[in-house]
Amino acid sequence: TTTPPPPPTTTTPTTPKSSTTRRNNSKRFSAAATTTPSTLTDSKKRLLTGLAFLTGWADVALVTKHKSFATMMTGNTMWMASAAFESRYTDVLDYLSLIVSYTIGVASFRRADISLKERSLSVCAPVATMLFVASDALSAAYPGTRWVPMILLSVAFGMVNSVGTEIGGTLAFVLTGHLTKLTNMVFDRFSRTAGRKKLTQKDLDGAKQSAIIIGGFFSGAVFAWGLIKQFPGFLKFGTFSTMGALFGLLLIWQDRKALGAWWDKEDGELCSIDSLETTCE
Repeated sequence: TTTPPPPPTTTTPTTPKSSTTRRNNSKRFSAAATTTPSTLTDSKKRLLTGLAFLTGWADVALVTKHKSFATMMTGNTMWMASAAFESRYTDVLDYLSLIVSYTIGVASFRRADISLKERSLSVCAPVATMLFVASDALSAAYPGTRWVPMILLSVAFGMVNSVGTEIGGTLAFVLTGHLTKLTNMVFDRFSRTAGRKKLTQKDLDGAKQSAIIIGGFFSGAVFAWGLIKQFPGFLKFGTFSTMGALFGLLLIWQDRKALGAWWDKEDGELCSIDSLETTCE
């Protein structure tokens, strides 16, 4: 006798989720993303717009008057390398002094930020303003003098740029990272290759922040060129003094309390810039 084979097992087919269910899940996901609170507050927008605008103005004024930059050290490093290759050691020391002066400004604000906390802006603002005014006065009293005025401006911009980094949460004095971030975001949103990713609230905040920096910088540069054309004498004396006063007023106006202390949510740690050098995380 043979044992009859067991009856075949039947499996209940799994019905795929309907397109309606997927759409509903997508809607719930989108709703959750849009209800996430934004970290790009009005105070932060005002601070970043002001910093970017004044930096755009400053770069035009620096190139026109001193043929150099105090807002960023990439160009100074490049020219220092050229001077070193050509054995122009006086110029090497000149560019090196600007770089060191900038780091002194960064370190000064860092120390004030750690030790004074909420009072750091109100203390550093008048110091930065005085450095701008002193640079303007020296270059007016001694026409053609570049080294000492640029030293003072480099220290001042080291402090001002640190405000954007440590308190504003982004770099307001360079545009490449912001352009890279916006380009990648637009590509990922509309490209089939990237899957046409939905934008979260964090993505939207990052896009708005980068757009604010780029628009503010461009507006400041346009304003600077128009000012030079209409009032060329103002560049000889008055431009950097006015700029310093505006920087100081902006820092006092937009202090830590006005920004809502959003950066202290990560265990009270100071912020660090992300890989694209645009957002504080």
